[in-house]
Amino acid sequence: MLIAARQAPTANKYAPRRQRSSFAAGQLRWYFGPSIKLWIDAVRDRSATGNSVAGTKDRSGADVSITQTTASKQPIKDAVQGIHGFKFDGVNDALQVAAINNTATSAISVVCAYAKNTGAQGVIIEASINANTSATGWNCITNDTIAGQDAWAFQGNVGYGYRSFAGAAVGSWTSSVCVINKALASGQEIKIYRAGNEITQFVATIDSNNTNAFGTDPIYIGSRNNGAALPTTASISQVILLGRALTAAEAKLASILVGQAAGIP
Repeated sequence: MLIAARQAPTANKYAPRRQRSSFAAGQLRWYFGPSIKLWIDAVRDRSATGNSVAGTKDRSGADVSITQTTASKQPIKDAVQGIHGFKFDGVNDALQVAAINNTATSAISVVCAYAKNTGAQGVIIEASINANTSATGWNCITNDTIAGQDAWAFQGNVGYGYRSFAGAAVGSWTSSVCVINKALASGQEIKIYRAGNEITQFVATIDSNNTNAFGTDPIYIGSRNNGAALPTTASISQVILLGRALTAAEAKLASILVGQAAGIP
């Protein structure tokens, strides 16, 4: 569903956090439901705070498997500043998402809410066992190259699309959207939005004129290849994958709503 020119409703910032979160989650489903292919929602996960997370429900309606069968790799349900998330230990924690078929599209959008717990480098989400060596891979990495610098990237049939930028401070939640559209010209293939605004100032960029479709790739949350590399120390509240490129208006709205769904003030 395309967002109309009029201002779309968002949650009342003065409402109780739980009420605001539920309203925003409903708005995400209302506006974007038909395009959602994966939805990880730690706020509405039924695991008790402090418990290990062996798996969680996919709230997209597609019932994609999201599990971690190895006990030592299971994140825990935790809260940072009162906001529920899955906390990853920076050693080998990960959640494995079953392969999702994106072969019919050359455009996707990824919506996230997360908080970095240290300045260590780590994967928030990655498609394929290593996005650097896959022509259909993509990822979000915190503290990439240097502490405080976050990045979104993808690999296509020609080369990289990459954007690094100043991320939120350690312990602070951020809500962001990355739109990857390989149907566009080089320099336009990757757009990033945060808390209602497009990010236009970057530390580093790489552009290539890619034209291929995405693939059927497994997705890993919290580290590369199920804990094999780049384990994050972040807490992750929301991850939503959409099978199309959001418009700028939609992406700005989604970056607000996902923060509200997480409970970010």
